[in-house]
Amino acid sequence: MNCREGKQDAWDEWVDKNPFGYGRSCVDGANAIGMALDDGKSPEDANKAMRGLGLSGHQARSVASMVSDCHVRGAEFRLWWLKDWEGDTGGMPEPSELTPQA
Repeated sequence: MNCREGKQDAWDEWVDKNPFGYGRSCVDGANAIGMALDDGKSPEDANKAMRGLGLSGHQARSVASMVSDCHVRGAEFRLWWLKDWEGDTGGMPEPSELTPQA
């Protein structure tokens, strides 16, 4: 994943602290989205990269937060994520609690 300036250490720490299980699934999802963004995909198409990983809504929210914080295109991804989900939770919306906008 292509991290923005000053965020490589934060990304590496997430990877190191989550070598397996629930946390590793989040890292894998964020990495999949990050790689798709690196390949020039739109945020919407990049988000599809985590489908099939069996993530819960909370994990998907964590993935979106990780990508938004660390990836060089994180701000663009965050704007898409917030626009795509209804509601204002004061942070990253919880996909399992929201309905996609038509």
